Amino acid sequence: MEYQDKTVIVDRLLSGGFYINVVYNERKYRFFCGNITAKQRCYLNYIYSSIYEENKDNPDYVLEDEFILLLKKRGSWTDRDEIGIEKLGEQIKIERKNIARFMFKESLKRICKSKIEKYEKDLNKLLVKKANLLSDGTLESHCNLAVRRQRLIFTVSSEEYDIESLVTDKNFVIIVENEIIRRAVGVSEMREISRTNPWRIYWVSSGRGIGNIFGCSLSDLSQEQLDVVYWSSVYDNVFENPERPSDDVVNDDILLDSWLEAQSKNSGSSGNGLVSDGIGKHKEIFLVSDKEGAEKVYDLNEPITRGKINLRQKIIGEKGRTREEELLIKGGGADIFVDKRNPANDPRKAR
Repeated sequence: MEYQDKTVIVDRLLSGGFYINVVYNERKYRFFCGNITAKQRCYLNYIYSSIYEENKDNPDYVLEDEFILLLKKRGSWTDRDEIGIEKLGEQIKIERKNIARFMFKESLKRICKSKIEKYEKDLNKLLVKKANLLSDGTLESHCNLAVRRQRLIFTVSSEEYDIESLVTDKNFVIIVENEIIRRAVGVSEMREISRTNPWRIYWVSSGRGIGNIFGCSLSDLSQEQLDVVYWSSVYDNVFENPERPSDDVVNDDILLDSWLEAQSKNSGSSGNGLVSDGIGKHKEIFLVSDKEGAEKVYDLNEPITRGKINLRQKIIGEKGRTREEELLIKGGGADIFVDKRNPANDPRKAR
């Protein structure tokens, strides 16, 4: 993401909203979409529960669970679709775990990432299909429409138009919501914003104080503001971790998620779960990798060790074969692997 693009999103986060243009009934409208307060969210919950209680025994409305059974009879939604949602979620978890195992096997790691992208795409298709089927015709969808209308009254403003009269038309509600969704900041974008400047400047300079940045309480933050606060805290923990991963991992959402999961599982032991715990006990660490991954392992060594590796490769290239003792003598002695990201793990300091 370009720096200017990040600045636009950061300004949007700081202001608590953004402008949109929509075309409705062949007329162009401009609105400002702002925050919703905790009190307003409480009122939306009240609207939903009130309408539900008033109509739960009304024969004109069918409950969502009953409607799904009708959809299955028609063949519009099947048990296979339901099972597909569950299985795809499980497959995504499995591949995320595999990535942690293949951290230095670039070819296998790419296969895992490709599978995750495919599974997530297939899962999203099923979820959208189900949401569309349930968007109309049920008591829950009737309650949700009332909530959606009131939410727009709370959050969408204009000096020229009367929002309350416009939202009476369901088509207007759909048009505005679709534009808001289209303009939404995705998870990947929000994570990049949270770990880079210019946002980090505001975040760190403010002492990570919500009120200092947004000028309101935590309970009144928008979902996007909550998201950036959450991810900023996540990256704070990553950056401050004594076993902080490489930038390649930090900047890759899937790899970092695997690293975080490994950290969580190995919180009771030393090591980050992706590199051998032997670093503090032995002079060398053996990491399973392919050719491409070996280059990243090589880069983790300090300059002196990298020089020894190059010298030994030269000796082997000239002689073809040599004894290990001779290789150690002429090649600069035994290697000591030092993780540059965590100098505290330097085994030489323990001597």
